[in-house]
Amino acid sequence: MDGQPQHASRILIVDDSVTILHLIGGILRGEGYDVTTANDGGAGLDLLQKEAFDLVLLDAMMPDLDGFETCRLARDLPGCQDMPIVFLTGMTDADTQQQALESGGDDFLSKPISRAALLLRVRSLLRLGRLRAEDRRHQASRARMQAIERTAERRRTELVEFLLHDLELPASRIRNAAGRLGRLLSRTPEEDKLVSELDQAADELDRMTANLLDASRIGGGRLAVNAEAVDVAALLQAAASGRARRARQLGITLTVDVAEDSFAEIVFRADEAMLRRVLENLLDNALRYTEGGGSVRLEGGLGPSGDLEIRVRDNGVLRVTDDEEGGVTSTGSAPRGSGLGLLFCRVVAESHDGRLRVGNEGDGTCVTLGFPVDEGDP
Repeated sequence: MDGQPQHASRILIVDDSVTILHLIGGILRGEGYDVTTANDGGAGLDLLQKEAFDLVLLDAMMPDLDGFETCRLARDLPGCQDMPIVFLTGMTDADTQQQALESGGDDFLSKPISRAALLLRVRSLLRLGRLRAEDRRHQASRARMQAIERTAERRRTELVEFLLHDLELPASRIRNAAGRLGRLLSRTPEEDKLVSELDQAADELDRMTANLLDASRIGGGRLAVNAEAVDVAALLQAAASGRARRARQLGITLTVDVAEDSFAEIVFRADEAMLRRVLENLLDNALRYTEGGGSVRLEGGLGPSGDLEIRVRDNGVLRVTDDEEGGVTSTGSAPRGSGLGLLFCRVVAESHDGRLRVGNEGDGTCVTLGFPVDEGDP
């Protein structure tokens, strides 16, 4: 087939669902990849012992030998240390993601599988696998290591530019469609809500683009921040006010609780614009997974150690159901994926010498940002 690679990357898919094997295998074969499938962990390990693969897509939940144990055993096999392993899972709770990382996984793909997300993740991780292998082969040479780093940076820049270009067009189309639809409809409350949701979707795409641009500027795991004294109460109120309309439309109670008295003796310095985008990302995520009648709460105060703690709480309920394609669909409680938004939030926190924690809390989720503070006047 024209356009296929001369030496196709070899991909192993391990899943106990025949539907998933057929669906993902068909997509990847159509892109020119050499695909092999296995319907359980034991069969997958047998193949890894006999053959060389460039990437493994591994179902997390399988009978007998689950994906986590399969991954741990695979990492001990010769030639599998640098091979990227992606977990296919419908479970998005924090414990599942932590277990996947501890077992040696590199990334996640949520079921049901999106074709675009699948291909982007596969291309990126195959590139990662090649860089790992090259790094291992040339780790004794400092000059070679520097060349690899420059190549990786160039490839990352090229990927970011490609994605930024592709994200601009759908955002523009959604916003234009919302405007035309608004002029055509009779504008009942339900129609107003639909038009508003289209506008919000375009705004989310714009924010994803900004997150991606910032992610491309990460150097040494950190962003360059312009730190100035920040009024925490005003910052939280501003972030919440920007999401108040959407919360009302969804029937969700959005509240802000700031312990202003605790800030009298401390100064918090941060990049205010960057931190506000973090809060907007976290609030959007909480609103997306909280049902009508639920609540989202934005809190700020000093933690037990004297650090500033900003928390986003929601009471979204996690439910898991089988979908028509044999996968698992989950809605509700966070962290709901490890996408670019959460990566951006974590990097911003760490760039301020802070931290980000995600945990289940009752039936909902609490995301906590912790930051060091100074004593005295600004």
